[in-house]
Amino acid sequence: MKSYLIIFFLEVECEDASFITVRRSVKCATKISFKRHKTGDKDFSTLLLSEWDYSDVTFDEARQLLHGMLGWRMLNKWSYRKVLGYLLRSQENFSKVFELSHSVVKHADWKPFLAHLLGFDGKCAAEYYKKIQELESKKKEAELLRKTWGRSLDSLEEIETTELRKQDEINKKQALLDTFDFHAQDPALTEELVDTVDERIAALNARRYSMRSH
Repeated sequence: MKSYLIIFFLEVECEDASFITVRRSVKCATKISFKRHKTGDKDFSTLLLSEWDYSDVTFDEARQLLHGMLGWRMLNKWSYRKVLGYLLRSQENFSKVFELSHSVVKHADWKPFLAHLLGFDGKCAAEYYKKIQELESKKKEAELLRKTWGRSLDSLEEIETTELRKQDEINKKQALLDTFDFHAQDPALTEELVDTVDERIAALNARRYSMRSH
């Protein structure tokens, strides 16, 4: 059989014990059809499209129709794919209701909607996992930089650390000098001290600029 002739049917039992059969073909994969019926195990493979309750509707229309028929209005914000990723699980994954194997589905895909379902703020949960993903991404970027720059990156950090330390020393010396009576101090000695520190900082800045340029 040619693959484009394949048609998939999914029968869903509703909370009121009625049923919905969903039809989707490979040839027209973007079109969905629905048929409501009172008893299960029905074969609608020979049913004409005109005999379906809703035939060849778009994805967006199908999503809204299914939400209405299932009465899942609380989950309008969440993708069925993510919801099913939590609900459809292997036998060993049934031991913990609020846990899933990491290899099955990411926590970010199902925990926000589950939090929403339980009355919590699903947006906060989604934002939390978004921040975790951003953090992991930044860690990977940092690791890549270290592998690329190697010792050069460490040297640059050492220069910046040294510069900060020297600047802190200047601030401390300046604070100490401010407590003295400058008329009683040797102006030449003070000027020499400041010039020495300034020269050191200038040298460190030049070295840092050179390393960044290369």
